[in-house]
Amino acid sequence: DPKEQMVYSSQENIRHWLKARKFVGLMDLYDKNYVRLQQLIPDLMALPSRGVTQVPGLPDLHFEFIEASRFTSSFRLTYLFKYEQEGQTLSIRDPDLTLRVYHDARVVEAMSCQLRGFMPLSPEQLAQVGHLECRWESNLFLQKWLEYLLDSGYLLIPARVTNPLCLPLQTPVEVVG
Repeated sequence: DPKEQMVYSSQENIRHWLKARKFVGLMDLYDKNYVRLQQLIPDLMALPSRGVTQVPGLPDLHFEFIEASRFTSSFRLTYLFKYEQEGQTLSIRDPDLTLRVYHDARVVEAMSCQLRGFMPLSPEQLAQVGHLECRWESNLFLQKWLEYLLDSGYLLIPARVTNPLCLPLQTPVEVVG
């Protein structure tokens, strides 16, 4: 059947690009992550500038807009784990991803190739690995994390989001033109 052969050929091409870790394959990953992100956050622009969503028995999922415009939005998505150390309650964000959504292209990119937290890289390691490889690693992680969040029942919609006043993750959102 020509239709089945075309589907098989398309799947083989995707596998080839993913295996070769070429730029074209990375763009395909951005596209697939956008679809997953749309399932997690059906209306990104309806959310408050920052908030938390909860699933019983699982870590709270925090988000915060960094900037929002007609064509792009950037925001952080993280768990915030609290722990005790020497009588003080401290917290660590992990994973702590910065995501950029390109609304017109319908893709999302994990912007996090960072020096600490999830997938820590020193400046020397980043120079050795290269930015394309770092983008692959970050976006493959994003793919797996989005799948986990969806399978676990997380959903970022205004009705399920709380906005804790005591938890500023970063500076207020900058809304651009």
